[in-house]
Amino acid sequence: KNKRGVLGSRLAMHAAGSEIRLEDTVQATESDPHSAVTDEGDVEAFVLAGSVRVLPPKKAKAKKVRARRVRFLDDEIQRRRNICLIACGVCLLFLAVLAFSTSLAVHIVERRRGEPILVPGTGKGDHIADDLPGGGDADKPENELEAGDAARSDRTSYLAQETFTLGLWVNTVGFPARGRKVLTYPAFVCGHTWGLLMENMSGEAGNAVITGTSVRQAGSDMMCVADFSSVTTPGAYRVAVAGIGASASFRIGDGVYMPALRSAITALQLARCGTDIEAARDAGVASRKSGEPFGHAKCHAGATIKDAFVFGEDGEVASYRDARGGWHDGVDYSKNVVSTSFAAALLMRAWDDFADVLACTKLSSSPSEVRAQSLEADVVEEARWGLQWLLTMQDSATGRVLHHVAPQLSTPRNALPEQEVSLRAVSTWSTSATASFIAAAAHGARIFDALDPAFAATLRAAAATSSAALHQSPGEVRPTFPEGAVYSSRIPYLDFASCSARQELALRAWAAAEMLATFGDSSPHATMPELEASLRALSGLVGNSSVTAAAQSSCPREPRPHDATLSVLSAETDWFEPANLAALRYLGLGTGAGRDPALVEVIEGELTMLADHLAATSAHDQYLRSTGAWTKQGTHGELARDSLILHAAKRLRQRTDVASAQAYAHAMQSAVNHLLGHNEFGRSFVTTIGRRPPQYPNHLPSIHDGEAWPGMLVAGPNPEWEDTHKYASRDGDALPISLGNDVSIILQASLIHLLAAVGSGTGGACT
Repeated sequence: KNKRGVLGSRLAMHAAGSEIRLEDTVQATESDPHSAVTDEGDVEAFVLAGSVRVLPPKKAKAKKVRARRVRFLDDEIQRRRNICLIACGVCLLFLAVLAFSTSLAVHIVERRRGEPILVPGTGKGDHIADDLPGGGDADKPENELEAGDAARSDRTSYLAQETFTLGLWVNTVGFPARGRKVLTYPAFVCGHTWGLLMENMSGEAGNAVITGTSVRQAGSDMMCVADFSSVTTPGAYRVAVAGIGASASFRIGDGVYMPALRSAITALQLARCGTDIEAARDAGVASRKSGEPFGHAKCHAGATIKDAFVFGEDGEVASYRDARGGWHDGVDYSKNVVSTSFAAALLMRAWDDFADVLACTKLSSSPSEVRAQSLEADVVEEARWGLQWLLTMQDSATGRVLHHVAPQLSTPRNALPEQEVSLRAVSTWSTSATASFIAAAAHGARIFDALDPAFAATLRAAAATSSAALHQSPGEVRPTFPEGAVYSSRIPYLDFASCSARQELALRAWAAAEMLATFGDSSPHATMPELEASLRALSGLVGNSSVTAAAQSSCPREPRPHDATLSVLSAETDWFEPANLAALRYLGLGTGAGRDPALVEVIEGELTMLADHLAATSAHDQYLRSTGAWTKQGTHGELARDSLILHAAKRLRQRTDVASAQAYAHAMQSAVNHLLGHNEFGRSFVTTIGRRPPQYPNHLPSIHDGEAWPGMLVAGPNPEWEDTHKYASRDGDALPISLGNDVSIILQASLIHLLAAVGSGTGGACT
């Protein structure tokens, strides 16, 4: 029997006369059937199941050595196992003591402060009467204590001593007086006492004007929420959470987003090409550190109009063109018809939907060569600036629209626009540029009918001419540059060229919808049956289902959740996915336009279903984003453009489903919150706005000045990019080459639409 008590094991025995002594405790004799006696000298006998094997001395010795080694290993394993068990026990004991000490410390602090001892997760507790000023106020009804009496003020005054922490996430600009106002923070257990503190003129926090206990965010296991939406008194505030810290300062009141909206429009103005431009001095827009306003001199201003050369179909230079105007787009001084049309369309849609808000965005000193005194808002003026450049890219004889303008030589990374002196090249025409141009020009004609009839007539005629050209080219025509014509790493995919059959079809549907909205039944080359046929055809081309191998590499589309449940609409709204613009314009044509009721029902159903999904995603996401955890290059733009869907659905259901309409409004407010500080980094993503805004946007004038130009929304960090962590770094954000710090005119127009949407009806934009 071995030490584990198993019978049948081998036992070593030494011969000793007529008997065998086993470990000096067991004797074996001839009468014992499990033992044997030998007189052959120095041998070892091994007993196994009642039989005896007698081994030669050498083999017996080797067996004995192996047995000793096995016993040694067993002992060593057991010894180490015991050490591990002891270590684990010590660690568990230490953690238990630490947890108990922390709990005891919190208990003592809460008692000394006179706050309720909270039961985690319930928000309930017992007031400590002896610790309250005056002693007997614990019997006073809780609602009276919450009414702002002296006892409550004393009892919550300790919250003003909490210091700032990044762990409390809030919109660092502020909230409209009538909007939803929340702060969130991560914690295993909610139920912490929080207070909203009003700051004085010196930025010092006073006593809490409202207190509460945090609750678990719906759909989250880690996030706690403090909701102070009931507060409408204008002023500067911060939120303090007992035992955790205080948030960044923010404001509550009407017009709280006006500086951000004016700065966003100013960013587009400063991107103008071919003119002297200077930011407004007295409209809440940041100036340079030197005190001088941001701006640049006239760029691409040669002695002749030979600013850019145009290639013919044979690859040779066919003509020269004055390509000045429009906005410098992205991270260089290139310009593109599709992106300009898309940005101008977002501006004009914002004016259609939120004219009451945008009418108060006038920048008092915003010089431009084409300023029209009859315009009521600078957002319309910026749309005019973009439309005027689009007209220069049209071949007035054929109606075809050239696609892209790019520098011939590399632009230095620290060059101002006026320092870009090389000739530029213009690509050949494309059907995507022509369709985008038609949609923007037709929309602009309606906008300017009352503001500038002559300009409206020019746009209407140009849209009709290009509509004929597009009708004559039923197949896709992609733009080209002769090899070696330009220097740009972005040119190989010719920015904003069609990257899928769905995009080409959606662009044509968008153009047809805008033409019908402008011309009605007399629309040239655009009829209601053709438009509806195009919209129905989109259902067979969801996402990138018809993408060529060459185009797929240039298409930045990342499938977004909920795409599979849609047919006409798309979960994305972007230059490469314009179907939503076509569908929303179709819905806006009205019942008198001869629309198909069945198709209208399908699109309205998809619209409400998509809006419900966006609102639910926003409500359950840990950062309250309608995009959730889904990311792509330029996620911030997609987050802002969700306001197109949410606002359209809100307008559709505001009379029949008030709760859903309110959920859509909350999702749009949450998007603004995220972009202005309610995020994992606790910082704003709009330059010069809010707390810790981006310092190093991928923007050549900012790189030249060594400081960020105002009002630019950056693309945002992406988990797939290695530099994401730099957003939380001490220096503020990533290096200028970061994709997360890219800027573009589409990002700007998206931000303007979102800020106007949130300001509409809440007092959040106008003062």
